[in-house]
Amino acid sequence: YKWASYSISSSPTQKGLLEFAINDGSPEGVSHYAFQCRVGDELKVKGPFGKFLLNEPAFERFLLIATGTGVAPIVSMLRFLLDSHSKKPIQLFYGFRFEDLFLYREELEGLARAHSTFSFTPIVSRPSTQWKGVQGHVQSALKQESFAEKEKTGVYLCGRPPIVEEIVSTLKELGFPQENVFFEKW
Repeated sequence: YKWASYSISSSPTQKGLLEFAINDGSPEGVSHYAFQCRVGDELKVKGPFGKFLLNEPAFERFLLIATGTGVAPIVSMLRFLLDSHSKKPIQLFYGFRFEDLFLYREELEGLARAHSTFSFTPIVSRPSTQWKGVQGHVQSALKQESFAEKEKTGVYLCGRPPIVEEIVSTLKELGFPQENVFFEKW
């Protein structure tokens, strides 16, 4: 057996469903194997084991930040907040390399239309000429934003280790209290 860790993207409010955001990895990896599975094939799953959890009552607003498939646990948190009818403001900054890697696009656009408390900024680092949105990296997009009530904001961040470290540094520069910043590196 080979084991790999993945973040759950489904919400605890979605009973009987486990959803993951997985990229097809190397031919020797678990992700690649999962992509080859057909209906009826078995995968052994255990857990959850993580400690990257939403502390909803502690904050009056939320800043969610994700890069790549790091969007999985962030989408879970977002779904939970919205499914729980939270009226707290929620901002999502989501960075990815190419437009075809914009996971959950339709859902996120629909949630932004349906919930006045939710807004999101997709950021493409290698855009095509057709991309009309924000280009570059999440760190730069955050620096262009004006954030209210930083001391009352819970920041949840997931992505590759070096990017997470850069974003944490950017958040510190922007004045977010470090005790309000929670992250998971994948």
